[in-house]
Amino acid sequence: MTQKVMVVQNKNILLEQMSNNQILVEMREMKMYHDNTKKEMMSLLSKLEELEEKYDNHNKELHKRLKG
Repeated sequence: MTQKVMVVQNKNILLEQMSNNQILVEMREMKMYHDNTKKEMMSLLSKLEELEEKYDNHNKELHKRLKG
């Protein structure tokens, strides 16, 4: 993660020296990375919600059995 931050910082330093086309290419790459990351996060969020629901159901069943 630190290495990626350094790369981003280095690119920021050189931003003024980049052509418009270079900037546009990087922006497209960032957009693709953003979209992919968002998709992965949404998938993980769905899995997390399913797991929490399953856990809650198991917990409720255990409490019901222990109460008699």
